[in-house]
Amino acid sequence: MRILRFLIFYFYHRLSANDQARFLHLDQGIFRRSLQNLHSVIYVPSVGESHRARPRVYHTSFSDFLKDPNRSGKFWLNPDAAMNDVALQSLHWMENDDRSQSNETLIEFSVLHGWHACWNLPNDFIPGLINRLEHFNFSHITQAHIIADDVAKLLKRLYSLVRKHLQQIPHLCHSRE
Repeated sequence: MRILRFLIFYFYHRLSANDQARFLHLDQGIFRRSLQNLHSVIYVPSVGESHRARPRVYHTSFSDFLKDPNRSGKFWLNPDAAMNDVALQSLHWMENDDRSQSNETLIEFSVLHGWHACWNLPNDFIPGLINRLEHFNFSHITQAHIIADDVAKLLKRLYSLVRKHLQQIPHLCHSRE
């Protein structure tokens, strides 16, 4: 389901099949086997071309089906879960930027899409994001070429959410005064 969410909600990316598996922290074999079962609706690059070609959905009707919870039922792909996965995986790649060329594409994708995903996460996913950021090594930010303004915007949003949440719990606010 993670692979499908990535393919469908981030269809415009340029990550090869190998890079997609690496970004999602999935074993290449598991990644390929998962997609192979869907070969009639998804183009799956051969092993020889998976370093440059990317999987893609053959027809948008399959994507439309999976995006509609009324039609797809238990196979529904939650766009918020896709965004959460990209946010958390991007933080991992930005934090672990070792400047190797093999990671360059993943870092670029993470910087471009990761902060956007973090800013736009629905409130239900914010606790997981905050938990991840508690352990995030901010000293690696310069290595990932992240603009400080991006981090400031994210922290400002998180602060406003926490403040709003505390205001909804009167007994906590009064106990701090």
